[in-house]
Amino acid sequence: MHNAQPCFTDTIKKVVKDPVGTFRDINGRLHNSKTGRFIKDPNKKIKAPSYRRNMEERRKALLRDAKDPKSGLSNRARRQILDSKGKKVPEGYEVSHEKPLYIRTTHAGKRKLDKAKYMKTQRKSVHRDRHKFCGDQYHKYGPANKPKNPKP
Repeated sequence: MHNAQPCFTDTIKKVVKDPVGTFRDINGRLHNSKTGRFIKDPNKKIKAPSYRRNMEERRKALLRDAKDPKSGLSNRARRQILDSKGKKVPEGYEVSHEKPLYIRTTHAGKRKLDKAKYMKTQRKSVHRDRHKFCGDQYHKYGPANKPKNPKP
C-alpha cells in the first residue's frame, strides 16, 4: 500500500470523488446505483440565479419606438406593437440593450441598466450586425473592451 498523494488535477480543480454507490451515464450525469435516479453532483458548478429582465420597461420601449416615426420600424411592426399594447415583440425584431447588462455584476446594477431609455427596438439582422466584428457595439462593448472588473 502506497501513500496516496493528491494528483495534479485534484489540487487545481479540487475534484470531489463520486459518492459510493453511484455511477455516471454516457452524458456524465450522476445516478444512484440502486434506484437509477439522478442525484446531486458534488462537482457541478453552482450558477448564480439569472437576472429576470423587466418586461414593463421593455413594454415602454416598444410603445415609445412604435410611436416614433424615425425608429426604423415597418408599419406592420408598429401596428403589431400597438395592437398588443407593447406586450409582444414583432416577428423579425428584437429589443436591444444599448448598454449591455453584463457590464454590471449585481442584480441592482443590472436593474439600473434595464430601463426603457437604454433599450431600442430594431430588426434582428441589424441587432446581430451591431454585435459582430465591425459593429458599433462590438467596438464599444466587445471582447477587447469588456470590463475586467465590472461595476456592481
